[in-house]
Amino acid sequence: MSKTTRKEIAKKIAKTFEEDYKAIEEVIEEFATEVGNELAAGNDVSIPGFGIFKTKISAARTGRNPRTGEAVQIAEKRAMSFKASNALKDRIQQP
Repeated sequence: MSKTTRKEIAKKIAKTFEEDYKAIEEVIEEFATEVGNELAAGNDVSIPGFGIFKTKISAARTGRNPRTGEAVQIAEKRAMSFKASNALKDRIQQP
């Protein structure tokens, strides 16, 4: 299994649309920034045919230090999750 970088994706898109690679890379960077901004604001981002980006919040809680057994307060935490669309799930099942 290999890893594809943002630059490699930008080059493929630039070739497909016969556009400047740098312009496509800027579009991808701006897309990532805007998705991040929406998630930071607490909004979901839905891209039909691809999936939904969501923010999940885990509540503050009391945990235990495994070394001492002492009670420790764990702060509220926000994390991003992604749920793939059925179309994307079907696409990745194809060889």
